[in-house]
Amino acid sequence: MAERKAGGMSVFKNATIAMADVLGSRNYIKNAGKDPKTDAERHYAEMLHNLMADAVSLFEDSEDISLKAFSDNFIIYSEDNSPNTAKRIVQGMAGLQYNAICKYGLLLRGGITEGKMYWSEDGAYDDFVTGKALLRAHELESEIAVYPRIIVDGPVADKIDAGGLVVRNENIFFINYLTYTKLQETSDSPAPYAEDSPYENGGMIADHASALKKHVSEDLGLNIKGHEWDSIRDKDVWALAYHNYFCGRHSADAYRIDFSETYDDTDRIVIRIEDGNSDGGRVQRRRFPGG
Repeated sequence: MAERKAGGMSVFKNATIAMADVLGSRNYIKNAGKDPKTDAERHYAEMLHNLMADAVSLFEDSEDISLKAFSDNFIIYSEDNSPNTAKRIVQGMAGLQYNAICKYGLLLRGGITEGKMYWSEDGAYDDFVTGKALLRAHELESEIAVYPRIIVDGPVADKIDAGGLVVRNENIFFINYLTYTKLQETSDSPAPYAEDSPYENGGMIADHASALKKHVSEDLGLNIKGHEWDSIRDKDVWALAYHNYFCGRHSADAYRIDFSETYDDTDRIVIRIEDGNSDGGRVQRRRFPGG
């Protein structure tokens, strides 16, 4: 349904929508402002701007898919609810997750769903979006995802031929975003999404491993303790364990990241990347859920 308004065209109909949030923005911006000489706050804003440009590039061949961004949030949606469009959105979000960590050291969390949405086009208020689908996508991101993963709502997961593109764990579906690296091997076949298929694109998975190690190291330097630190560490542990899960499923053990959790001098539980000589610390290493 569409009707002409003074501000342009408004649309209210079923849509497929993805919403993603950059984890850690509050801490980064808060800490960046402490040293005006570094211009870190401006640098962070430019990273988010460049990530949005990456999103535009990932969906540039999809005229029926729209993108919006505010602060550290991204919204991608389409009024085309076909399985093909839903799959293209999932594929694009996989690429966005990969680029976020490998190019900018950022972890994303989000949700993809479908339902009623209202948005405006071609007018003074063409950035306006609302509706139950947006609320559900936000719920998936903020309440269900927990870790740096993008949840795919059941109705969307059920209708796309995802192969290994979506992982199911305890009735929760989320994007297996490292399949983006396999998509780069060939775009002519669904084979890149097959579970347990051999891994060939070592350069991209090696880049992912390096980016994760750097991200964990930078988080380790944060002067944060208590519950807030536990939340940050848990997300990093999940990201590392997910990386290893993917390597294990695709015969890529050479790119695994061996890590453990141990105590630092302030009795924080921290992540240690092992070099082969570590005894693993005093805290048992955890596995990726479902891995």
